[in-house]
Amino acid sequence: MERSHIYKIILPAIIIFIFASAFVWFVGKDPVKDLEMRVPGMDERPKLIGEHDTVYIGEYFEEFGTGDFVSENNWPRFRGSDYDNISKDNTPIIDDWPPEGPGIVWEIKLGEGHAGPAIHNGKVYILDYDEKIRADALRCFSLETGQEIWRRWYNVAIKRNHGMSRTIPTVTDDYIVSIGPRCHVMCLDTETGDLLWTIDPVRDYGAEIPQWYTAQCPLIHNDIAVLAVGGESLMMGVDCKSGEVLWVTPNPDKWKMSHSSVFPARIHGKLTYIY
Repeated sequence: MERSHIYKIILPAIIIFIFASAFVWFVGKDPVKDLEMRVPGMDERPKLIGEHDTVYIGEYFEEFGTGDFVSENNWPRFRGSDYDNISKDNTPIIDDWPPEGPGIVWEIKLGEGHAGPAIHNGKVYILDYDEKIRADALRCFSLETGQEIWRRWYNVAIKRNHGMSRTIPTVTDDYIVSIGPRCHVMCLDTETGDLLWTIDPVRDYGAEIPQWYTAQCPLIHNDIAVLAVGGESLMMGVDCKSGEVLWVTPNPDKWKMSHSSVFPARIHGKLTYIY
């Protein structure tokens, strides 16, 4: 038998055998047998750097100057004054920029992250991260000049995890509350920066740091700080003046802290916190 004729018989047989074997392997293999159902708030999370170190929240304070400028146009929390992401500022907005671009009144270099500012009564508040000294820093600036007025900070180990700081503090006439990347909460006097109280949800309430650090923006409502801590309690309300925990929401399913923020709403006339 000629060699070319043998190849014509053997090669198709080999190809058929390979495809048949692959088909039998594919049919017999369960492609999802090694997968597990992912339950919201219960996903596996890698251990974070410095997760069990000792952090003295709000330990240090620096004062740099005073700010007398007052503005009625505020953005005191995540999504603005009315939680609708709409600015009520009546300043006219131009239709296009001049050739040289918009004029820069002032600028400040900040650490890496996705944090945003809160604006209240002519002052700008932002939670920054200083990589040189490894510290969360709640900083207060003049809205008019950009001059830093004060900062309250504490050492905490943070690794670059899609950025560091990523939350917006919430501000009222009397109180400002912030949540750091590793969930550290502190409440300060808005004007002076004096430390009123702190909470470590991980240490004190069995919370767990979200996989890419927390992005939860705190809420102050009727002088009560509302925090979604996860762990032992899903949410809690803390008196801003005293730091006393006024109420907690049960967490029977043990849902963990997520990247979401709490919002107040009236549903059928009843005050409700949505998380």
